[in-house]
Amino acid sequence: RSHREATAKFLAAASQSRAYPSPAAGQEGEPLATHAAWWGPENADDVLIVISGVHGPETYCGSGIQIDWATAGGPASGTGCAWRPA
Repeated sequence: RSHREATAKFLAAASQSRAYPSPAAGQEGEPLATHAAWWGPENADDVLIVISGVHGPETYCGSGIQIDWATAGGPASGTGCAWRPA
């Protein structure tokens, strides 16, 4: 229910993610960053890019959907599509 909690859950689901730090700080002074991860073949025919949100409560819903998808085996769906949450 916080940015810190959502970030921790995403990082647990996407251990190979990359962080792009922001110069801004969160409401509780926490560091902010955009996290990106790649699942699937690097030579995929199709790529799906998903963005959670950038400025408010909608971030939690999008982040939750991404985390649920990743932990439910989404990356191993065998669709031939790579998936990059950002």
